[in-house]
Amino acid sequence: MKNYIARFGHGSAKLARQAQSKEKTLQKMVASGLTERVVNDKTLSFSFHPCGKIPPPVIMVQNVSFRYSDGPLIYQNLEFGIDLDTRVALVGPNGAGKSTLLKLLAGEVLPSDGMIRTHSHVKIGRYHQHLTEQLELDLSPLDYMMKCYPEIKEREDMRKIVGRYGLTGKQQVSPIRNLSDGQKCRVCFAWLAWQNPHMLFLDEPTNHLDIETIDALADAINEFEGGMMLVSHDFRLIQQVAQEIWVCEKQTITKWNRDILAYKEHLFFFFFKSMLKQPKTPPSPHHLLTAFKMGILEIKAKQLKKNQEKLQKNLQQLSASEKEVEETVEKVKNSVKAMYGEMRALLEQDEQNTYRLIEAEHHNMLRQIHSRVNGGFNFIEAAMNVVENVEHMDNFKLAECGSINILMEVNSMKTSIEAFEAIHISLGKDVQVDNKRLKSLENCVDEILKSTKKFLPRPWQYSENITFDEKTAHRNLRVTEDRREIRFVSQDQSVLEKPERFTKTPNVMATQIFSSGRHYWEVMLKGKENWGVGVAYPTMSRTGTRRDMTLGFNKESWVFQLSDGEFYAMHNGDAIHLICKKFHRLGVFLDYEDGKLSFYAVDNFCLLYTFKTKFRKPVTPAFKTYDKSSTWPLVLCPMLPEPKEPVSDIGEPNPTKEDSVSYFSERL
Repeated sequence: MKNYIARFGHGSAKLARQAQSKEKTLQKMVASGLTERVVNDKTLSFSFHPCGKIPPPVIMVQNVSFRYSDGPLIYQNLEFGIDLDTRVALVGPNGAGKSTLLKLLAGEVLPSDGMIRTHSHVKIGRYHQHLTEQLELDLSPLDYMMKCYPEIKEREDMRKIVGRYGLTGKQQVSPIRNLSDGQKCRVCFAWLAWQNPHMLFLDEPTNHLDIETIDALADAINEFEGGMMLVSHDFRLIQQVAQEIWVCEKQTITKWNRDILAYKEHLFFFFFKSMLKQPKTPPSPHHLLTAFKMGILEIKAKQLKKNQEKLQKNLQQLSASEKEVEETVEKVKNSVKAMYGEMRALLEQDEQNTYRLIEAEHHNMLRQIHSRVNGGFNFIEAAMNVVENVEHMDNFKLAECGSINILMEVNSMKTSIEAFEAIHISLGKDVQVDNKRLKSLENCVDEILKSTKKFLPRPWQYSENITFDEKTAHRNLRVTEDRREIRFVSQDQSVLEKPERFTKTPNVMATQIFSSGRHYWEVMLKGKENWGVGVAYPTMSRTGTRRDMTLGFNKESWVFQLSDGEFYAMHNGDAIHLICKKFHRLGVFLDYEDGKLSFYAVDNFCLLYTFKTKFRKPVTPAFKTYDKSSTWPLVLCPMLPEPKEPVSDIGEPNPTKEDSVSYFSERL
């Protein structure tokens, strides 16, 4: 019913009335809940496996000419080369030799003259219109793939592989002859992908494929690591995947220096120009011009409609992905909570064990003291006994006893006295108790503290919500209403002239100014190729020489920037070239008192560079972007939760997750 309304809603009066009637009926069915529930189609996910690297040249075409047997010359003296980074679409009139060129490069036909040199290790995967005729029609897709790739032993593994190309359930086990043309094409793509080619030669790959499958194929080609040459009448696919366009005509190949839509306009112009040259009842120039304009409008309208449909799908996916965001955030919160809980438990357990060891050492030290005290008292008592014995040994006793016995007793007393003196000396030297074990425990805890201080506090503890100061933005920078995003636009905007505004360089500063403390903010740079992020003195020149106004080229600014694919740290015109992997998000940490400005790749929180200086004035975050080819904005990321809006006086609740979902539904 929807298709009927869309098709005839703007046709003749009779068909339009019927379409309007059906539209009213459909609205009543929707209101009554009589329509079927909308089920989203399964998402296809084509893929071509990583092919590895081959040093160029991969294929060299040297002075090649070609004709079929005694037929006319198709190509003459071709000279070119292709590598793994080649992404070319071949266009031209029918019969110009586009498919023939792919056969020549694949080695299926030989040149009449000249030579084609192919790297010895290159694998070529060629898709053509007759590939489905080579399938074994009595086998199922599953059995066919198992036969072609016997190294995959498990049928379940092969089911997953075939399922990626949109063949599921009964389609996998039905004979190939029972499949539709589009499903047979998907079997061919699955077979082709598992050949693991370095080069893809695709001849009319979109025949029998629906829009979703074509989009999945385009995504797979864009992610493919190898080279690609495409012959297709689907200008939409060409626009999605081709980096160069080669025109095959007049026995040669020439490079088209504009995009595919411009080539299509060129074809319309050529067609109408040829009509003017026809002698029989030529149409009036006015009619030709009108027809030409209508043809161009029709092309652009079709492209716009396709883009609108794709955008509609993307918006629906965004609506569905909001729930995924909430689930992901909740999952990360729980994970972080669990890890912090584990760290606290480990520290508490270590603290308890340490206290137990301290208490045990406490008892050990007291035991040593008590042992020495008891030894001291025993020494005193024994010494007193010896003294008393000596004093009681009078002359009478000496006269009665034999001289030998007296001598032995005196020697015994002498030995006891010497032993007591040694004990006395030992006690005097070793009065202090051994506390090395306690010091060892204290040092272990100190090591844990030092290790923790290496990670804490982390820069984002000092997070700030930064906003752009639109009064400073160059007239080619468009600042959003919430002052969180900027885009470079090619046309000057109508803005108020202010002394704070940059006039010659695409700079903008933040509203925040820092004169002390530590501060951290993050910037989203996905899709940007030319940008600069850093800090500057608010007094940085807005007029004068370009050096004075360009971030990083003067004494008043410090900037980390990406320019033409290369990273630099710049201050006062001095550029330090840095070797960094590309990242989507940049973190900036400012320690004003310590004079440090550090930049981090937030994707893996890797330190990229640190400026060490002495700030003599307050500083403000500063930015520049001059990426004309990118439509992606430069975004200041919120680092702190926004304050919640209070409940209104009339008792209306604050927005909830359900409200945001309904917002998407209403907009869609």
